[in-house]
Amino acid sequence: MLKLLKHDLKNNLKLCLISLLVGLLGNSFLYALFKNSIMTNTQTLGFVEMLFLILCILAVFGSFLALIVQIVMVFRRDYYSDRGYLMFTLPVRSNDILMSKLLFALIWTVIFAVAFSLINFLGMYFIGESKFLEMIKLAFNNPYFTISPFTFILLTVYFIISTFIGYIVMYFSIVATKSLFPSNKTGYSWIIIMIVINVVISLIDQEIFTRFPYLISYVGEGIVNASELITLKNSDTITMSTFTKIMGIPISSTIIWILTGLGLYQASIKMMDNSIDI
Repeated sequence: MLKLLKHDLKNNLKLCLISLLVGLLGNSFLYALFKNSIMTNTQTLGFVEMLFLILCILAVFGSFLALIVQIVMVFRRDYYSDRGYLMFTLPVRSNDILMSKLLFALIWTVIFAVAFSLINFLGMYFIGESKFLEMIKLAFNNPYFTISPFTFILLTVYFIISTFIGYIVMYFSIVATKSLFPSNKTGYSWIIIMIVINVVISLIDQEIFTRFPYLISYVGEGIVNASELITLKNSDTITMSTFTKIMGIPISSTIIWILTGLGLYQASIKMMDNSIDI
């Protein structure tokens, strides 16, 4: 598995790095444009500035889109194209092939997340300077909820698990499309399958949450009963106490998606093992 992962990382390093650098440059230029508008006290942007703004936004979104396309193509290339013949004749288990692709996707997603988080933090400091640092201090020392290292650890772990499960659903959809429609050489029907899976699981998740409305708070409140959020009406006043209960990770949702990920992972391996027309 590690050899397959190393092979994928090496072969796709150039394209992924180019996508990352283009996105980071676009993001950096956005903050430079905002800083210039503040320094010159400009309320509206001219045609050139507006065009530059649009290009920067497109660069950022295009960067993430290019990463997703690359993640999809890394798997489809070895499953739909002629390379699949060679891949599946090697003495490598389907589990190793699938896990290497998932780890490739996760590694680059984490790299992108960390890089864009840092560039946005530096960008906000570049614009706000001492005021931005003051806002950070107020956020950590506010009287309503607690932000601690546990907050960042919990959110990071949740992000990694959610991302990993999301890619399992994506790859399962690709494998299922190949198994259900073996004559379909393009295989883009997987997008529909992925959407259906996400909608169905989300509806089940929502239904279960109404019966088990507990969250793990990431602001120091422990396990919170969020039942009052379910019965909350539009006309009701949202207090700070109610708001802090939203700042948590639903326990039932986490369990459902983890079980879904495990099930779809095993199903993907079974279908890959039984695949004949590679």
